[in-house]
Order: sequence, then C-alpha cells, then structure tokens
Amino acid sequence: MFISNKNSIVTPQSEHARLSATIAMLWGNSDFEKTTLPQDSFVRGVLFHDRGFGSHDNYSLGNLSKEERELTLIDGILKASNDPVADIVTLLHIKRLTKMYPPEQIKEIADLCDKTLELKMKTSKFSKEEFTFADRITELADDIAFDFAFGDEDGGEASVLKKHDDKEFTQIKFTIQGITISMNPWPLSVDHYEGFIIGYEKEGYPQVLNSQLINFILKK
Repeated sequence: MFISNKNSIVTPQSEHARLSATIAMLWGNSDFEKTTLPQDSFVRGVLFHDRGFGSHDNYSLGNLSKEERELTLIDGILKASNDPVADIVTLLHIKRLTKMYPPEQIKEIADLCDKTLELKMKTSKFSKEEFTFADRITELADDIAFDFAFGDEDGGEASVLKKHDDKEFTQIKFTIQGITISMNPWPLSVDHYEGFIIGYEKEGYPQVLNSQLINFILKK
C-alpha cells in the first residue's frame, strides 16, 4: 500500500496498478506506436503487475521487511492466469524489481522468475523484442502511478521506444500537479482523460474500508 504524503489516505497496490493500466490502455498515437501484443492482454498484464500484493494489501511501500518482499515477489511469480501474454508482461515487471536488490539477497527468487519467464516465452508467438518494447511502457506507467499514489509531485522520466524499429530511446518526462498528470513528449491516444482510483482512510485499514475516490486527469 501507498501511504500518502499529503493526507491520511492509503492506496492499495491494486489501485495504483489500475492507473498504470489506464496509461497502458491509452498508449499510442502518430508518434508513438502501440505494442504488437494483443491490447487486452497488454493492459491486463499491466493491471496485475503487482499481483503478489493481493487486493487490499497492508504492506507499506518503502518499509517492506525481507520476508514481505520475498512473499510478494514469489506470489507474483507463481500466480498464473489463462492469458500467457499478460503473464509475461507481469513477469517482466517482476524481473525488473528483482534487479533493484543486491544479487546475493534475491538470487533464488530472480532465478525462479527467469525460469518461469523462459517457460512462458517458449510457447509465445511474440518475440523477446516485442515484449521488451511493451515493458518500457509498463515501467513508465508504473513510475507515474507510483508517484501519484504517494502524492509526490517531483516528476520523473523514463526511456521508451517510439517505434519498434527505433535504435535510440526517447526520454519521456512526466509531471504531477495535484490530480493532473502530464507527459512530454505526449505518448497517449487522447489529449485529455479523466478517471479515478480508490483509496482508503488509513485509520482501521484494511479491516475497515472507508473508501475515497481519488480523481486523476491525464492531460497533454
């Protein structure tokens, strides 16, 4: 869960992931290609990229214990759906997470993720390059939703490919001002989109689910 830096609201991983999936759903315009993966599968993969946390988690991001970190990573790896493309999108995200920690601390989990990915890729008709293209989008969408859920407005940037055959990456900078999220250059199919995720009052959560709508605007 994300504990807001602005108020007493917490946002579950599953809701932060819903904002990520919205960005994935809207990705693509005349300058930025969509992925070649089935759209529904790509969006599902992003939606469940943190599936190891469940629906109403109370694991405080930034303060995970070693046991909590291992539990959520392993659970995310071992869970599987009836959509192998979505599973690969999710597993690629988890693979990136394993690289955030010293190898000696995470080796067995990283190996499990690699082996699971390898098995999934063997049966996929899509190439490693196609999935890597999509994973760049997943990473950007996750970074934006991560900062938004915390209430951070510092902004950030991530590298993506505009086209599948591009040799150089394009840096996309994002800013968050209140509920408004902007990116430059703009990679989405619409110039303006309004939506919401759901947060909860921190007191009593997750036993008591006093929900709050958290509105967001994606704006060029």
